[in-house]
This record gives sequence, C-alpha cells and structure tokens, in this order.
Amino acid sequence: MLIILFTILGAGIKYIDNTFDENKYDEKLATFIACILGLLMAYTIHLSSESATILLSMLIGLLIAKKIDNVAFLLGYIIAVSGSLMLGFDIVIIPFIIFIFANIIDEFCNDLVDKNNYNIVIESFFKYRFTLKVCVLIAVIFSSLNFLAILYILSFDVSYILIDKFT
Repeated sequence: MLIILFTILGAGIKYIDNTFDENKYDEKLATFIACILGLLMAYTIHLSSESATILLSMLIGLLIAKKIDNVAFLLGYIIAVSGSLMLGFDIVIIPFIIFIFANIIDEFCNDLVDKNNYNIVIESFFKYRFTLKVCVLIAVIFSSLNFLAILYILSFDVSYILIDKFT
C-alpha cells in the first residue's frame, strides 16, 4: 500500500510542478490536487516510521531549499505538516537528519546542473536527485530502515520522472 501511496505522491507533485513551472495544466486543478496530496502525504507519514522519515525530511529540505514556490505547494505543505502533527508519526532520527541534508544537496545541485554543463555522470546524479536515494539505501543496508524504504523512494521518483517524460 505504501508503494502505491508514494507513487501517487511522486506523480502528483510532478504534475503540480509542471503546472506552475512549465504552464502545462490548469492552476486551479493543480491547487486542488495539492490539497488532496497534502492529506494523502499526512496519512502516508502516519503509516510508518520509514515513510515519515523520508517524507518529513523531504518537506523540511524543500522548505530550507526554498522550493515551496507557489500557492499550490504552500497549501499542500501546510496540509501535510498539519495533518502529520494531528495524526502523529514516528521518525528514525539519525537517517532523518541525514535525509534532510541529502534533500537540500539534491535540490541545490539539481538547480546547478540545470544551469551549467557538467559531465554526464554528475548531471544524471543530480538531475535525478540520487543523493537521497543513496542515503536511503545506506540506511537500509545498516538496518536503520526497513528494506521497503528503498522501494518507497524509488516508486516516488519513478512516477515523478514518468510524469515529466510523458506530459
């Protein structure tokens, strides 16, 4: 079930991103979807410590990296955080802190590779935000997180990338 939720979240977030960054879709619909995704994210965060650790670190990393850059993301963010606080959650603290930094690195470096030319390995690594994925894999290897955590982040990212490629 969590893999499906992460897939929906990744696809929905990219849809909203494309709406506001690329002017591809209707902004009112994207804002409505952001509110639904905020609720879905709060629920997903509540379901497991792995999902809470990953998703809350993303939310904090995105806030620090100043990626909450439109009204839809702001509303979704507020709903996700408020809902998470109301429902409750458990995080795994060491990976959580590391994942926050990984998210910040991914966001800043993704912007850098969009604006500059680097070799294909560096461009691909940061275009597809592999810092967080590598950190999740390391946390799984060292038994800090359940092995399903890597499937959660991969399902999120694959759906995010597919929406970008096919829309």
